[in-house]
Amino acid sequence: MIRSKITEKKVQEFLEKNPDYFIKHEKILSKMNFPNNLKTKYETKNVISFKDWLFNSLKQNYRQVLKNAEHNFFTQKAVLNLVIDIVRIKRTDIFKKYVNNEICKSLKLDCFLLISSSKRVEEFGGYFTEKKNLSDIYKKKGELIMDAVNETLPQIKNVKKKIISNAIFSLDNEIFDEPSIIVFGSKEKIFLQNRGTDLISFFSNIFQEKLKQFL
Repeated sequence: MIRSKITEKKVQEFLEKNPDYFIKHEKILSKMNFPNNLKTKYETKNVISFKDWLFNSLKQNYRQVLKNAEHNFFTQKAVLNLVIDIVRIKRTDIFKKYVNNEICKSLKLDCFLLISSSKRVEEFGGYFTEKKNLSDIYKKKGELIMDAVNETLPQIKNVKKKIISNAIFSLDNEIFDEPSIIVFGSKEKIFLQNRGTDLISFFSNIFQEKLKQFL
């Protein structure tokens, strides 16, 4: 078998066609040599060594990972602190205050809505709506929908800020003996692609159990 000679040009062509080669085969990098600097005849302000480029690229990627981790940590911390506060509530008027104001503030949301086709929901800071408005939204108990905003709900339309994404949690039908939901809304796309489902479900279940205590 005649093998074609591997030339520098072919190596260069291969790398140009496979720009992510070293990402997929990073162990090879430890066996390679790179110039420490470009203080040679090739020195120019617009050129950096491959080693520096690789280091900067990795640094940018890790910076984004750390940023996401930091956001997740603070979100988790906010949810846990809010859960502790809600568990400690003994009076319905304080619970109503949390529904109307504190939950949005603590979780940095643009809206948090408790909605039911039972008028009793208004005692807890919630909103009454006709049962037909919940027919396509209310699912089985504990089901969570994370999607683009559902504008069929008049309460969403009345929010001052434009809501882009929402998470909708279906409450236990026994709470008001009517379909009931809680809606988390944001002007950002934070509720798309099922991100943060565990935290939202956890908080929603705690909220639901606390609501049951007052009924």
